[in-house]
Amino acid sequence: MFYRDYARLAGFSLRTARTSKETNHWVCSREGWHEGKRGEEPHKTEKGSKRCGCPAYVKVKHDKKQGLWYFDHVQQAHNHKLEPSHRMTRYMHAHKNMEEGICDIFNIMTRNGVLHQAAFNVMTDLYDGRHMWGFTEKDIKNMKAEKVREERDDDLNKLLQFFRKCKENNEHFYWDVDAEPKTGVVRNIFWSHASQRAEYRDFGDVITFDTTHKTNSRRMPLAMFVGANNNLKNVTFGQALIGDESTGSFRWLFDTFKSCMGGRQPHVILTDEDPAMRQAIKVVFDKTHHRNCRWHILRPWEFELDQLYTQHKDMKLKEKLESLINYPLGPTQLEVEWNRLVDECGIAEHPAIKALWGKKGRGVFQLTSRGCTVAE
Repeated sequence: MFYRDYARLAGFSLRTARTSKETNHWVCSREGWHEGKRGEEPHKTEKGSKRCGCPAYVKVKHDKKQGLWYFDHVQQAHNHKLEPSHRMTRYMHAHKNMEEGICDIFNIMTRNGVLHQAAFNVMTDLYDGRHMWGFTEKDIKNMKAEKVREERDDDLNKLLQFFRKCKENNEHFYWDVDAEPKTGVVRNIFWSHASQRAEYRDFGDVITFDTTHKTNSRRMPLAMFVGANNNLKNVTFGQALIGDESTGSFRWLFDTFKSCMGGRQPHVILTDEDPAMRQAIKVVFDKTHHRNCRWHILRPWEFELDQLYTQHKDMKLKEKLESLINYPLGPTQLEVEWNRLVDECGIAEHPAIKALWGKKGRGVFQLTSRGCTVAE
C-alpha cells in the first residue's frame, strides 16, 4: 500500500481509524490521547502510551465509475519527531515483518522442547544477528502465546464434542463446564462416567480429593475424587480440569460434584492443606468431616524427621512415632504416650514435632495407616 510505504520512509507508524466499502481513513499511530479504563483514576503520566494528539491523517475514497481510489483529504504535518531510519521504523507496529517461516521454525523448536531463550539464540545465528529482524523478542512471545491459545481452544472443542457423544451414548454420563460469563472462556470442567457415579453410591463414605497431577501440557491441574472399594482398591468417582486453585473454582467444582451425586455428601473428605480448598469445603460440604491426608502433612517435615530418626535411632524413635501415627489411641491416652515419647527423646520443642502435634485434629492421628494409605 502506497501510504504505508510512505509512512515507513517518512518515519512514523499508522493505524486504521475508520473503514467502509467506499472510504478508508488512516491516522498517525500517535493520533488522539490515551483513554484509561472506565472508572480508572487519571495518571499524570502514561508511561505505556505515546499518543500526543498528532493531527496527521489521510482519507481515501473509491470512485465507482472509474474503479479507482483517490486521496480525498491529506494532512501531512505531525506534532512530534519522525524516525526515518530503518533501524527505528522496522519495530513500529505497522511496519513489522513477521515472516510465516519464522513462526514455523519457532513453533517446531517449541514442540521439541527447546527453551525460549535457546530458540531465540538459534534464530539470531540464522539471521546473522538481531539487527536483521523486523520484529522483537516480545513479538515472538506474543506469537507463541497466541499459538497456545489456538491449540487450547481446539483441544477444548474436541473435548466438549467427546463429552456430548458420551452423553448421547449413556444418559447417566455427567459433565459440566464453568465459563466466564462475559467472554465465554472456559475456566473449569468436570465429568463423571455412569460407572463412577454407581461406585460413589456404594463406596462414597470416605473420599480423597487431589490436585497434585499438574503435568498436562495445558498447565491445568487435574483434580480427582477417589475412594476405596470393599477390597481396598482405589476407585475414581469423578475428575476435573481446573483453571486455577482459587476458592471460587473449588466451590464450583464441589457444588458440581455434589449435584452429580444427587446431593449426597461424603462422611469424610481427605485433602491437602490448601486454604482455598478448606474454605470451599466448609461451605459446600457442610455435613462432611474434613481431614488432611497424612502424606501431605508429613511431607514438609521429611528432612527434619529423618534427622531426628538418625539422632535417636537407639531409642527407636521412628518405630514409636510411626506407631502413634498409624495406630491412633484415644485422645487422653494418645496425649500421655506422645508426651512420654517426646520427653524421653528431648524433642518436645523441635519445630517438626510441635507442628505435627498442632495438626493432630486435622488428620495426622485421625485414620489408621491402612485406610489413609488407600485414600492417598
